[in-house]
Amino acid sequence: MTPLSGLRVVDRTREIAGPYCSKLFADAGADVVIVEPEGGDAFRAWRSGALFEYLNAAKRTVVTGSDGELVAHADVLLTADPHDVGPARAVNPGLVVVTITPTGCDGPWAARPTSEFTLQAACGSMGHRGLPEQPPLAAGGRMGDWITGTYAAVAAIAALAAGRGEHIDVAMLDCMAVTMATFPSVFAEMTGWPTLTGTGRAIEVPSIIPTADGWVVVTTNSTAQLQDFLIQIGRPDLVDDPGIANVRERFARRDEFLAAVHAYSTQRTASEVLDDAAAFRVPAGPVLSGATVADFEQFS
Repeated sequence: MTPLSGLRVVDRTREIAGPYCSKLFADAGADVVIVEPEGGDAFRAWRSGALFEYLNAAKRTVVTGSDGELVAHADVLLTADPHDVGPARAVNPGLVVVTITPTGCDGPWAARPTSEFTLQAACGSMGHRGLPEQPPLAAGGRMGDWITGTYAAVAAIAALAAGRGEHIDVAMLDCMAVTMATFPSVFAEMTGWPTLTGTGRAIEVPSIIPTADGWVVVTTNSTAQLQDFLIQIGRPDLVDDPGIANVRERFARRDEFLAAVHAYSTQRTASEVLDDAAAFRVPAGPVLSGATVADFEQFS
């Protein structure tokens, strides 16, 4: 028996957030039925179709209009249309209905067209990302969709545990605001709302660095890691430099600091830099692409 054996989920959503939510249910053993339009979900034909297959593996499928009986006997309904809530609850009062929409079921922005890209801007995520002399940057990979799907699944499980007949209004904007903006409300609770100076945008230094044959990523979140990294790149003279130890001052001196880093890294292959980092216990990894990730030795 799997954790959710015997639970039925009907999924009327499209693309990533809703299907990922129902995938989490399917992975835990629930019976998940996706509702597709005549001719099939358009996401099937997006690029290679592999993303659709990943999101909807282990699910059954029916055509729009033939799901009424399923809803009547389901435990959870996932939908992107708030108008589904009333009719679904009418035929199944105990149903947990989860609406997954960009900005929620109501409010002044509920009817406006949006995308994951525009929601990243609205949630505050872009405002602190990038260099201060350049425009803000969005994060790739449609992170907001995956985050929202996870929140929706947790909320649905909580509603099932608390009882039946709940409507869970999941807004992507809300989920992204509390996860993709570095928890500003948490920091504000501890330190107060600081006065913003400049643009507020910065990047981690060091982060992505060039090598003789590609790129690697390193992170030095602790003082010990930074000191070990400085020794790795052959600059122990910088260990006692207070302007390098301080994150903000190091960012202000990023051109000088990165010149020292690149003088080391560009003379070595990515493999050599990563081996050195492992020896000095500095967190590091390769920057892979779709063409190279399948050959990553950790996957073999």
